[in-house]
Amino acid sequence: MRAQSAMPDAAASSAAADVLSARLGDGVPAAPGGLLPGLRSFLAGVPDHRRAQGRRHGLASIPGLACAAVAAGSKSLAAIAERAADAPEAVLAGPGVRRDPCGGAWVVPCETTIRRALSGMDAGALDERLAAWLAACAVPGAGLAGLAVDGKTLRGAICPDGRAVRLLAAMTAAGAVAAQRDIGHKTNEITQVRPLLDQLDLRGTVITLDALHCQRDTARYLVQDKGADYIFTAVKDSQPRLFDAPDALPWQSVPVQHVMTDRAHGRDETRTIQVMPAPAGIFPHAARAFLIERHVADLSGSHISAIAALGITSLAPERAGPAGIAAHVRGHWGIENKLHQASETLRRFMTSRPRCGYGPGACWAWRQRLSC
Repeated sequence: MRAQSAMPDAAASSAAADVLSARLGDGVPAAPGGLLPGLRSFLAGVPDHRRAQGRRHGLASIPGLACAAVAAGSKSLAAIAERAADAPEAVLAGPGVRRDPCGGAWVVPCETTIRRALSGMDAGALDERLAAWLAACAVPGAGLAGLAVDGKTLRGAICPDGRAVRLLAAMTAAGAVAAQRDIGHKTNEITQVRPLLDQLDLRGTVITLDALHCQRDTARYLVQDKGADYIFTAVKDSQPRLFDAPDALPWQSVPVQHVMTDRAHGRDETRTIQVMPAPAGIFPHAARAFLIERHVADLSGSHISAIAALGITSLAPERAGPAGIAAHVRGHWGIENKLHQASETLRRFMTSRPRCGYGPGACWAWRQRLSC
């Protein structure tokens, strides 16, 4: 007897699979006179790591099936294999699943084949192809109003050398991952910002980064090379000269310029922001410094915590006022939560377990690209 299915309810998830499977082919109608690019042609650019002898399935068809299954709610390789085995003809045709040359029956890859193909796949190449497909599907002229850069160590996933999988990602306000990069064990997040963002057109975009990335070279790269603006959401005393300059500004004499309130999780949160011109020469292209205070109380009004954070930005006043800066910083915190929540979802994905080879990075690639 077949064990209990690992798949989500088919009635609740078939719509997502149908929509994505329609995009897995060579192109589907978009606006009048145009086609949305098919995912299959992009996945064909991922190098095939398998030996030529004994290949029965095209490599592009396997991640194509995985993408359709993940979009439909599958959270493990076992669930992907089950959904592939039970998939209708329309879903199998999209990614180019193999057909028996004699009878014409669909030959769906088994769980072992899916596991081996994905575990040995180049996660970086897969992610680049998925990013290229999403960029090709983007609405022309939509641009990236804001982009948050943040890193994450994936718990429950290890590389062949025993180190944890660490990834740096750039995420839009809508929660879509625009770019991501594996952080090698001989480097760190700081050095990976440039290669992460090199592939993106960032003209006019506001990039938010945390205190770790508050580096002069990063600031020059974003403004001079990419034509973007930056907001460093925090400046810490680990850089004394940089911290002391905005900390010495007369914040007591500056009125609160914007207030945000929020009630969630059984507590009330109030965030205020004050903005002043940045001291001359404090940081490359720094236009303004800001102070954000965050006060948290329970629903009865009892104080829980209070946090103050200094930050700097290259945004000129005509581009964003205090409310705009506060919204970008708040958005960065929210995107961090989305990024980390997606990675914890991936941790549950790892119960299958693709914990070696390139499996963790490959799972992260399509899980992140298709989770928004």
